[in-house]
Amino acid sequence: MSIMLPAGASELRVTADAGDATAASSIRVRLAAPIAVRGAGGGVHARAVVRGQATAWLADGNAYAEPGGLWVRGGAETTLVVDGEGRSAELVLRAGPVATTCALTVGRADPRLVTLAPGALQTIVIPAATPIAVRVGSTAGFRPRDHDPANADVRWLGVRVEVR
Repeated sequence: MSIMLPAGASELRVTADAGDATAASSIRVRLAAPIAVRGAGGGVHARAVVRGQATAWLADGNAYAEPGGLWVRGGAETTLVVDGEGRSAELVLRAGPVATTCALTVGRADPRLVTLAPGALQTIVIPAATPIAVRVGSTAGFRPRDHDPANADVRWLGVRVEVR
């Protein structure tokens, strides 16, 4: 059964009749559209980046969505909303051709610093990921064209993020 909520709806409440022996004992809800999550900077997260084991929604304009992941702008922070539908999810942080330090905050946890050498990667596990705000920042940046003259990409990129 599908239930479509009107635009702007902020919640769905389901109440089973206590006297009905046929009432469901559990209900599974799957997100099929953007959501808003407290602590994610407000607003509705309108662009899905990755779908598979987990879905990540972009919360702002500080990242470039690409197939399989995204690039956080160099020297910037972005907020994602990650939904693993109750399963754990992995964030893979990957540096470009320059070293960078990433500030990572999952939900309301304290920020964690991850230092990445050029080309290095670090996998972060988010246990039982239901919709949760994840903030990722990068201290450094680079332009792909400056490291490969055949590449016309002049965006200022910081760290690549893949959600699995």
